[in-house]
Amino acid sequence: AEKLIKGIIRSKHFGCLEHVNLTVRFICDRATTHQLVRHRLMSFNQKSQRYCREDNLEVIKPSGLDVSNTKAMRIWADSCIQAERAYADLISIGVKPETARSVLPNCTATEIYATANIREWRHFFEMRCDKTAQEDIRSLALSLLCQMFKQYPVFFEDMVDKYAIMD
Repeated sequence: AEKLIKGIIRSKHFGCLEHVNLTVRFICDRATTHQLVRHRLMSFNQKSQRYCREDNLEVIKPSGLDVSNTKAMRIWADSCIQAERAYADLISIGVKPETARSVLPNCTATEIYATANIREWRHFFEMRCDKTAQEDIRSLALSLLCQMFKQYPVFFEDMVDKYAIMD
């Protein structure tokens, strides 16, 4: 089957790759999930801020924020702390989480599951491993491509070579 699959990929007869779905769990910030859900042929389930309270706010520092820039780091950290306080204050006076969540930052950590067939995962990697992709989702995509290659090499070896990500 490996020879057949390589031929299918080489000839771009990708319809044959639509019969197998893979589900992946991501832990990332909500800004990254905004990019992820743009892949309309995937199915998603994301941690709900409507029903799940964010009592101990976890945030993820954006890749583009240089830790050596102490002023920028301080501004970012202070804004996250302020948002967490505002959220807690709203909750404490009886505001529902579905309303209080409006003050939370895009860097709030979340969990999201994505399911797609092999063809769509390949499309995802084409879009998100590219050097023009935003840094946070690119890093996520490259890491996932490595993992998928280890599990299912025949489906992704050409992509690993293209993005030069394996040893």
